[in-house]
Amino acid sequence: MVGNVQWERAFVSDELSLRQILERTARKINEGDSDITATYQFVVERPDGRDVHRLVIVDGECELLPDEGEATSTVVVSQEDAPLIFSGRFDSMKAFMEGRMRIEGDLMAMSVLSSFMSLSESSAAVASQPQSLGFLSPLDSPSLAGWEARLADRLTMPQSLREVAQVRDFYIGAAISAPTGPHAELVSREFNGIGAENAFKWNRLAKFVGDYDFTLTDAFAEYAERHDMRLRGHALVWGRGGRPHNLESTLRASSDQRKTLLRLMREHISTVAARYRGKVAVWDVVNEPMAYSGTGLDKNVFFETLGEEYVVESFRLARAADPEAELVLNEQISWNEYDGRSASEFVDFVRRLLDVETPIDGIGLQGHMLMGTPDPVALDRFLRRIEDLGLFIEITEMDMRIGLFADEQDPLGAQADSYNMLAEVFAAVPAVRGVMFWGAADSHTWLDSFPPFDAASPNQPLLFDRDLKPKPAYYAFMAGLASRQPIGATP
Repeated sequence: MVGNVQWERAFVSDELSLRQILERTARKINEGDSDITATYQFVVERPDGRDVHRLVIVDGECELLPDEGEATSTVVVSQEDAPLIFSGRFDSMKAFMEGRMRIEGDLMAMSVLSSFMSLSESSAAVASQPQSLGFLSPLDSPSLAGWEARLADRLTMPQSLREVAQVRDFYIGAAISAPTGPHAELVSREFNGIGAENAFKWNRLAKFVGDYDFTLTDAFAEYAERHDMRLRGHALVWGRGGRPHNLESTLRASSDQRKTLLRLMREHISTVAARYRGKVAVWDVVNEPMAYSGTGLDKNVFFETLGEEYVVESFRLARAADPEAELVLNEQISWNEYDGRSASEFVDFVRRLLDVETPIDGIGLQGHMLMGTPDPVALDRFLRRIEDLGLFIEITEMDMRIGLFADEQDPLGAQADSYNMLAEVFAAVPAVRGVMFWGAADSHTWLDSFPPFDAASPNQPLLFDRDLKPKPAYYAFMAGLASRQPIGATP
């Protein structure tokens, strides 16, 4: 029997080096009464390309080598059709989310179980792919009436989320795929800010260097002006993704890659930021500069060519192109561990940028709650560290998987409680000026089409359900936000 082994949908719960992953894989293959000598092709696929290596396993020991020719393997086991399970963890959840890693090879006399699991060192539990809870109706949640009542104690009902935010000088936004249709109507009614999930990214504006199409971004700008909404431009430079297809090949063909990349950045940022001057109120100038593992900066093409200077230069170019817009550095703190290493490294990086007078106005903290919700004390402390740098803060890309609460009797109620907790933390820190949700309603969320979370569809991570009706989380978040005093109110 010949099979193909693939590791495509493992997801992780903590950090593990590539070497440790390979060693664990070798041990797992060699478990039981088996004797394996094999060479596999080890492929790491990312948005900007793929790295190919050879993984050589001899008697449970492994070695990773550059790819040199075809990979072959011969596996001998004592029991016919013995199942094979690869178990391991990627460097971080975000690393898997933006790429695919798999091990491929031919297996003789062995059937393949292509369902992969991850095991945390700190937990005895084995976690498989996220499982779907099915559609949960807000009307079935006992918490719905309770949160409506608690909100009524704080506010004169009914009020929209937009109204509650507006009188507190707070921005509540939603990023959607297009400024048309039912979701756009919902956003104009309930939010005072609007963003595009993808439209402003470099590769969406120009699939190839210099070949721009502004049709969709112009529509977003017109929508924001028509509805008197604050428009967010996301994002001018993103090292991991969002680049024209031929950016790397253009650099490789250049005799001076540094000079060429600076020129391409200058042309892109000046073209886009100047076009929307006076229309885009805030730019995410650089998105996700830090490594997923929380160690240093991401080794993307911008960093490899220019070092940290690429971030500094991006902000200077954006300021020159649009002096009135607010300029933001946008980042996801690994695992939402705001008292951990990645949080401290990010703060140190921001300090370095400010030391060389990089024109940063604010920090965007992505709010994807994928593997858990943060400790509120640690989150508050981290927000105040940013505040102490003299920068404003906006929570960006906010969503919260319902699967986090799968073990709760009322998952929607537990989700609402967590949204309320976050809103109260945000409201308590003066530097926090807004929250942008990554989507408007549960009927359209990136999580439902992105591995491994697509396996748990519907993920129901937002404040409105698939029918665009408010969930308990809507009232809970509004109640938390209402803990901030309105403008001019006496404490």
